[in-house]
Amino acid sequence: VVALILIALSAFGFSAQALIVKFLTRSDPVPPMEIVFFRGCFQFLGCCGLLGLYPPMCRAPSRWFGDSWREMKWLGLRGLVGFGGIAFSFQAVSLLGIAEVQVVQTSTPVLAAIYARVLLGEPWLRLEQ
Repeated sequence: VVALILIALSAFGFSAQALIVKFLTRSDPVPPMEIVFFRGCFQFLGCCGLLGLYPPMCRAPSRWFGDSWREMKWLGLRGLVGFGGIAFSFQAVSLLGIAEVQVVQTSTPVLAAIYARVLLGEPWLRLEQ
């Protein structure tokens, strides 16, 4: 139940984020990359707070960037891919309507399932085949 509440809050947050981006880029436009920059700043502060203060996620600051070189590379790649996803999404919202962007973004679960199967070897349930 907790996981379903969290994913519902996430969906609400991403929808509200798209609405705010559209509002900011509509009249007297703010460049999408400026919005990405400020989102990143606030996200950084939030992550530092959670990593340092929230017990289930607490880690020593020396471990915030990973415990090994391999982990650091994967975290860096994840950050780069995530940055690209957000930057492209914000740019798309500024150029298209929110509905069009959200419809295309609904392909994310399908792509994630394919990647999980091909790259991670995760099995598909009978209903997913």
